[in-house]
Amino acid sequence: MLLFCFLLYLYKMRNVKHIVIVMLLVALLASLTVISVKAVSGMIAESITGQLQLIYPIFYVMGVIMIVSCAFQIKFLNQAMTMFDATEVVPINFVFFTTSAIVAGISTVSPI
Repeated sequence: MLLFCFLLYLYKMRNVKHIVIVMLLVALLASLTVISVKAVSGMIAESITGQLQLIYPIFYVMGVIMIVSCAFQIKFLNQAMTMFDATEVVPINFVFFTTSAIVAGISTVSPI
């Protein structure tokens, strides 16, 4: 979260328009999206098996986080596509998104 705030500060206040800054913003939002989607889908799966999860506020909090992080991820990705060439944005996005999704997925796995 601190890294995201620092990158957002560089991007908005300091007007640093480097492709790595923008793509790191997208990747950090992607990791948040991965965590929230995993939480919402797990709660839905638990609700289907009989343990109703929809009564807990965290379900709705994670749903809002999922929607908002997706929206801002698309916003920053569109800004990157307007500022830079697609041949630069797409490969960097692929690497950063994959890395952030793996790290987010690993960090949410509980130990045995």
